[in-house]
Amino acid sequence: MMLVYKLWTLAGNLTDNEPLKESSSGGVNSVARFLTLLVIFALVLAITYFSTRFFAKSQSGIVRAANMQVCETLQLAPGRYLQIVRVGKKYYLIGTGKDDVTFMTELDEDFEFTDRNLPGFSDILEKFKKKKEEDG
Repeated sequence: MMLVYKLWTLAGNLTDNEPLKESSSGGVNSVARFLTLLVIFALVLAITYFSTRFFAKSQSGIVRAANMQVCETLQLAPGRYLQIVRVGKKYYLIGTGKDDVTFMTELDEDFEFTDRNLPGFSDILEKFKKKKEEDG
């Protein structure tokens, strides 16, 4: 609430170079203060938006790697995972925890992923629609 009051007084000082006081043109002065406050708010939102986009783009370059990829992850317990990682043309099994990464083994050359053909959301939705049409 204090921040709103400070912005309101700042807006008043920007619109007129006099300290806050009651005057006969109080309505016009209040509108000018309100509009100045809206402009300041819009500037803060714009700065926040563009700085967030800038930092997101700079971090996305770090995350992407052409020669490394996490292929599959299995959660064993909260904060503990087994992951199959591709590095170049080789596959490795690693264990990851909250604060550590443990090399388990290198997977054989003839290692292949099995496609489980799990249904996607659209498949489940279509199945639900068909069942509802049959029932209704």
